[in-house]
Amino acid sequence: MSQSTCFKQTELGEIPEEWEVKKIKDICKTASGGTPSRKESKFFGGGIPWVKSSELRDNLICKTEETLSYEGLKHSSAKIFPKGTVLVAMYGATVGRTGMLGIDAATNQAVCAFIPNNAFLDNYFLWYWLQYIRPVLVHESIGAAQPNISQELLRQIPIPLPPLEEQKRIAGVLRLVDEIIERTRQIVSLYEKAKKYALSHLLTKGIGHTRFKQTELGEIPEEWEVKRLGDVGIIRQGRTLRRKDYKDSGRFKILKVRDISETGEINWNINEKGFTDEDLGNEFLLQFNDILVLSASHSEELVGQKIGFIHTLPNNFEKVFFVAELLRVRIFPEKAVPYFIYIVLIANKSRIKPLVKGGHLYPQSLAQLQIPLPPLEEQKQIAEILSTIDKAIDNERRYLEALGKLKKWLLNNLLTGKVRLPEWVGDILKQVFPEG
Repeated sequence: MSQSTCFKQTELGEIPEEWEVKKIKDICKTASGGTPSRKESKFFGGGIPWVKSSELRDNLICKTEETLSYEGLKHSSAKIFPKGTVLVAMYGATVGRTGMLGIDAATNQAVCAFIPNNAFLDNYFLWYWLQYIRPVLVHESIGAAQPNISQELLRQIPIPLPPLEEQKRIAGVLRLVDEIIERTRQIVSLYEKAKKYALSHLLTKGIGHTRFKQTELGEIPEEWEVKRLGDVGIIRQGRTLRRKDYKDSGRFKILKVRDISETGEINWNINEKGFTDEDLGNEFLLQFNDILVLSASHSEELVGQKIGFIHTLPNNFEKVFFVAELLRVRIFPEKAVPYFIYIVLIANKSRIKPLVKGGHLYPQSLAQLQIPLPPLEEQKQIAEILSTIDKAIDNERRYLEALGKLKKWLLNNLLTGKVRLPEWVGDILKQVFPEG
C-alpha cells in the first residue's frame, strides 16, 4: 500500500493528513507512586519490585535496586503497575528521563506511570514519543528551586497518532536500534573488562615468565628492571599563552586541556581556527607518540589523572603546540616503547597522585615516578596486545556514537511522519518481536 505524501498543519507542526493528534489524558491512564516510611524496615525487602526515578535511563526495567513488602505497599501511595507501563521521572536531576516496565512493579512518587489504551496507542510508540519530546519537558521543568514537571502537565502533552499498525512499525524499528545499542554497550563492557585483566596481568607477570623477584613496586619478572620515568624520556611543561598568541586564523594549533577527554582521547577539533604567531617556540611542539599529562587544573583531583597519547596529528595544521597546564612526556625510543609507557602511566594513576603538590604536578616530580621496565621486545609485545584491545574499544564506541545519531534521526523523522515505513517492514518486525 502506498503511503500518503499529503500533510496537514497541527499544534505539533506538519504531520501526515491521516494521522490524528490527541492529548495523553485522552488515551492514557496516568498515576504516580509512593514511598513507605523509611523508619519501618518491614516495609522494604519484600517481593514487590520498586522503581526509583534514578533508575530511569530510557531503559527496559526488569530488575530494581529495592523492593517493597505488601505491608509497605499497603501503608503508602505506592501501587503496582503492569508490565509495559511507560515511566517518566518528574523531579530533580533525572527529570524527563524515561523507562518501561519489563515486569509488574511499583514506583516512588517522583515517577509518573502511563498505561495506554492499547486500542489507540502502542506503549512503545508512546515511550519513544516521550523520549523525543524530552527537551520540551526539561524546558518546562526549569524555574522551580528543584526542576519538576507535574502529572497534570504530562497529561496535557499532545501526541501524534498514526494508525495503530503504523505506530507498531515505527516503534519496532526504534526498538531494533535500541537492542543493537544495548548489545554494543555490552561488547564495550566486555572489552573493558578484558583490558583491565590484561593490564593487571601483563604489567606484573609479563609474557611467559616463570621466575619473579620482589621490588619496591611488588613482584615483577626477574628480567625486568625498575626505572624512573625520567630515565626513559624527557618531561617538559607546555607554553603559557599570551593574548597576542590567539589569532583568528593560521596554520598552527594549540592543544588545550579541554581537548583531552576524561578517558584520554584527544579531540583535534579540526574545524577550529588556527593561530598565526610563529614565535611559540619549537620546544613546545607535539609529535607522534608524545604522552600528555595534566599538570594543573581547577579540579585538583584531575591533576596527574588525565593522560593522553598522540596517535595522530591533524593534517590541516602545520604545527601543534601544547599549553602550560600539560606536561609532555617524550620517550627515548632506544630505551622504551612510548605506548607501553603510556599504558604504565594509565595503570599507575594512584601512584602519580602523591606527586601532586599544591595542586600542581611538576616535571621534576613526575620524572621520579618509578615504573616497571621489561626488555624492549617484550614492551612491544605488551603494547601491541593492549593497543589491539584499545582499538577494538574505540571502534565499538564510535559505532555506539553513530547508533545514537541514527536513533536521533529516526525519532525526528519517523515520529513526525517525514519518513514513512511500508507495511512489509511490519511483517519483518513481527518475526523479530513476536510478542508484539
